[in-house]
Amino acid sequence: MLVGLLWVLFVVSALALSLLILIQEGRGGGIAEAFGGMGQETFGSGARGVNKVTAGLAAVFLVSAILINKASQSSSSLDIPDAAPASTSTDSGSGENKGG
Repeated sequence: MLVGLLWVLFVVSALALSLLILIQEGRGGGIAEAFGGMGQETFGSGARGVNKVTAGLAAVFLVSAILINKASQSSSSLDIPDAAPASTSTDSGSGENKGG
């Protein structure tokens, strides 16, 4: 159940982060300039809040990815038994003479 919620959080944060990064105006204008240069009008004159939201979404994305990885490692270690596999005997040291 928890892993499912982590996956939902991971996908939602990835999509939101991708959209937010594409909308932001960078040094070259980015995709916001392709839509008529509405980068500043969309976010107002101060884009610091958008940068903080982007950093927060990036942190959520990173933490959820790490937690999904840790959860999958712990669940896969439960599937592998600790006992060594049964060894096959070759009868090389039995002392019997099989040749005639």
